Amino acid sequence: MSESRAGAASTVGLLEQLGSFVGREDDLLALSRFIRDDRLVTVTGAPGAGKTRLAVEAAAVEQRRARHQVVYVELASVSDPAQVMPRVEAELAGCEQDGDARLLVLDNCEHVLSGCSRTVNALLSRHPDLRVLVTSREPLRLPGEVVHVVEGLPWTRGEDAAVRLFVERAGAVVPGFELTDDNAADVREICARLDGLPLMMELAALRVRAFPVAEIVRRLGDSASLLTTGWATAAPRHQSLRAAVGWSYDRLAEPERALARTTSALSGEFGVKAAATVAAAAGVEATAVPELLATLESKSLLVAVSGSDEARFRMTGSVRDFAREHLADRGEEDRARELLADWIVDATGDFAQHGVMDGETAEFFWIEHQHVNQVLTWLRSRGDDRELLLAAAADAADLMKGRRPTVCGRAAEALESASAANPHRGVALSTAAVVSGAAADFERAESFARQAIATSAAAPHDYLTSRMSVMAYFLSACSTDSSDLRARLRVTTQLGDRMIMVLCLYASMRSVVADWDLMARRSSAVLGVLELVRESGLTGPTRCADFVHGLLLCEQERYEEAEERFSALLDENVTSVFAGFVLTALGRAEYARTLTLLVAAESHGLDEALTGVEWLSERLAKAEAAARAGLSEAAAEEALAAGLALKGTEAVRFARREAVDHAAQPKRERRPLSDREQKIASLVAKGLTNRQIAAQMYLSVRTVETHLRNIRTARGLNTRAHLAAWYSRHYKQQRV
Repeated sequence: MSESRAGAASTVGLLEQLGSFVGREDDLLALSRFIRDDRLVTVTGAPGAGKTRLAVEAAAVEQRRARHQVVYVELASVSDPAQVMPRVEAELAGCEQDGDARLLVLDNCEHVLSGCSRTVNALLSRHPDLRVLVTSREPLRLPGEVVHVVEGLPWTRGEDAAVRLFVERAGAVVPGFELTDDNAADVREICARLDGLPLMMELAALRVRAFPVAEIVRRLGDSASLLTTGWATAAPRHQSLRAAVGWSYDRLAEPERALARTTSALSGEFGVKAAATVAAAAGVEATAVPELLATLESKSLLVAVSGSDEARFRMTGSVRDFAREHLADRGEEDRARELLADWIVDATGDFAQHGVMDGETAEFFWIEHQHVNQVLTWLRSRGDDRELLLAAAADAADLMKGRRPTVCGRAAEALESASAANPHRGVALSTAAVVSGAAADFERAESFARQAIATSAAAPHDYLTSRMSVMAYFLSACSTDSSDLRARLRVTTQLGDRMIMVLCLYASMRSVVADWDLMARRSSAVLGVLELVRESGLTGPTRCADFVHGLLLCEQERYEEAEERFSALLDENVTSVFAGFVLTALGRAEYARTLTLLVAAESHGLDEALTGVEWLSERLAKAEAAARAGLSEAAAEEALAAGLALKGTEAVRFARREAVDHAAQPKRERRPLSDREQKIASLVAKGLTNRQIAAQMYLSVRTVETHLRNIRTARGLNTRAHLAAWYSRHYKQQRV
């Protein structure tokens, strides 16, 4: 090979290669293996994924190791497919034949795909020593072709490739720029919003010269206009986000463009049915949608999502932003959203009639939750009465799928602005009652239940009225008369509403533990209620009943029996009983063990039926004070630290008094919190939600979530409650 040809691979894309090649180690290894074992390898991926740079690096590796002579042919400037063969043959003719195998790199083939396919097929037949590496936004579709799909770089951690790439490119335009505790979350969010696509992140990094990273995050909502100017000598299609995506979009047939435009109205993943629903806004026939989706995926404008029995797809953010511009320009946006809303609301089915959801409908809402939330927002902006129905259905589906609410839910929120004449008010109130009960806000649940009864009386709804009447009784009564409770539960059985029965059983237990005097003086009546709960055969309430029985044994100072009962309940999935172990340890004057278990109790929380029981919360607070009083300060801190180190099975084994290898526990980072982290932790300790914290600190919700995740990971904290307790106990003391 001549010296000029030998340097071909190392000089292509010269400006891009002035920066280091970040990440893609696995991709390079895969390409090296493919080049060794297969004669035709095609690198595909979304616009801006870095196909050319990866192919050039792979070719350079082959050249440096003297495994192949490299011939590079750039085809972006070729517009006629018939010109591909002459262009490639001319380049090959200049490559001296010295016995080495040759590697032909054909870059940017998607716009002359037919010519490339014919050329490669002919060359591979005529030249047994030739191997071909292609970059294209869609495969050549030739026999023996190996397709390697390039995706975005990872970004979840500071050392991940996407973050490193952004920081390095930003440092090139702003010397001294580096990743810090204050900007790390924003940098990762930029990477996430741009799907880790190298071109998009390089364009964003250029903006660091003018904007702080936090402002870049805010401006990425209009990324197509923000990311407009790239490196001066880059190819035109790499000068801006719009040019990169437009290069592919402009080459689509009109039905493909129509589907790309309309599916940009969808958020997150979507299936064939969702795509067909919105595609009708552009006149695309539903029968044509599956094939069109496959075509867009093959052209790297959609990404196929694995892990489901149903074909599902997603768009990268850059493609979606571009396609939405065209959707709006064509006047199809509102119609697409209307069709999506009709489809989602129609899926509620019989729920609108009786407020009870079947499993099939719940599964639909679970799968399409992103579109449900999208439609909810749209209906709210239009003041559409259907928002109330959809909010209730979304809450009901969450409960059906086992998601335990921590707040009163979307139905309760929608009720605040819904008119009294809304036809879905009764169903929404009923759902809000059930959700509030599941979140252990029994007072609010009773209020919603009684409002639902009143609404149903005005518009007769026998089934809804019956279930709310039973629920209201259980939420308001403090009866321990087993025969009375049994009669009421018989009604729930007749209704066939498992959700109401579960809530009624929890309410029964709450009524017997709400008053310490009742627990202490009327133990036989309490045991009767607990036995009634066990007879239901429902796992959750039965476990809770056994836990309550253990608490009763603690109040009777029968600590050994109580601990045996708690041990039988405890496993990795049912950990709320740690609170019971705290009381048994204190009763036995095991003060260090009390503090260690207290950390586990704070980490895992209490069962919903016991949340907010004042006497139990007071018992736990007194347990800490008593244990601290019985230990030296150093011993108390050591016991608390031991609790922080216990995770998963180790915490369970410790509670059961089984051997725990403390030496094997990982040493956790003990770095101080940054100023921003300290502020966020203090607001969590005050009980603020992520959204409230974001508003107060002028951050995005995602940034707050990332900081919280980093704090919990660094300090070994499992839950929000654990973080709040840790901050109150440790960080404030350090500052004093």
